[in-house]
Formats: sequence, C-alpha cells, structure tokens
Amino acid sequence: METIKPDSARNARDEVLEREVRYQKNGGATAGATLTLPLGIISFVAAFLFPLAGILLALLGLGFGVWGLNSRRRGWAVVGLLICCLSLAIATYYEVVEVYISWYGVAPWASNSSLP
Repeated sequence: METIKPDSARNARDEVLEREVRYQKNGGATAGATLTLPLGIISFVAAFLFPLAGILLALLGLGFGVWGLNSRRRGWAVVGLLICCLSLAIATYYEVVEVYISWYGVAPWASNSSLP
C-alpha cells in the first residue's frame, strides 16, 4: 500500500478550501446565475408578445448568465443562457418584421400583385 505523505494531504485539503473560498467570494455570481433562468423564460414569452421588451430582457439575461458562469450554479446559468439566446433570436426576428411592416406597409412574405 502507498502511504500518503502529510504534506500532500495538506496540499489537497488547502486546494479544496481555496476552491470553496473562490466560490464563496463571488456570491453575486450565484445571484446572476439564479436570475438568468427566470429572465430567459420571461424574455421568451415577451419575444412573441412584445419583441423589443424580449430583446432587452434577453440581453439582460445574457449579461447575468455570463456573470453566473463563475458560480456554483453554473448549470442554471448555462440553461438560462441557452433560453436567452433562443428568445433573443426570436424577438429580433419579430422586431425586424414589425419594422419592415411599419416602413413598407406590407408583410415581407406578402405577394406583390402589381407584378405581371
């Protein structure tokens, strides 16, 4: 059997304590990771109803999610980031369609009846 030297055990314990302290120092990142998921869900709903609000909420969620990647709730941050990216894409699409309709008065997929 291999014996463990006291110094190596102490180094391993210090490494674990250092990792825990690093996570505890960044308590705000845990709040950011926790906020990302609800912001992603709200921005997903808002993307269909109010695209501009969906874009703003998704961008806010992306910011919190990137900050939350340095926390213990990294999984929540990743899921929230994915939902925020999806809702940002959907909201941007609907907002562009709304702007197009307001400028030209017709939907982009409507046929042009003036062509022969």
